[in-house]
Amino acid sequence: MKSTTKALTRQVREALLALPDKELVKTVEHWGALLQQILAGDIEVLEEALLVCGLQVQSRTTGQIYPSLASLLLAEPNFERCAFVIVDPQQLRTYYQHMSLQEFYHSIVPLAQLVRIDIRHTN
Repeated sequence: MKSTTKALTRQVREALLALPDKELVKTVEHWGALLQQILAGDIEVLEEALLVCGLQVQSRTTGQIYPSLASLLLAEPNFERCAFVIVDPQQLRTYYQHMSLQEFYHSIVPLAQLVRIDIRHTN
């Protein structure tokens, strides 16, 4: 990554981490909702995208949290529904802080851009 790209990526990460817990959760949930609309036809790509956002899989049958759909299927082969949820805002912050700049750039920055586009189209 070029130095300018690294600097801008750091700024985006710092701005995201500076949000109050409620706004951070709202932002990531919005990303999740947009990804679900865009990737609804491809569950594997959708799962990967949602997990990269820092969301986790929750069984609607038991309420149990799992790191992936595969884990849910192994533990609860007869589950009826699941959702992607944020377990803890601090855990989400730690996840983003430990993400490499390159991974953050390729995974999170496009989501921030996607939200900007979505906001423009809804206003």
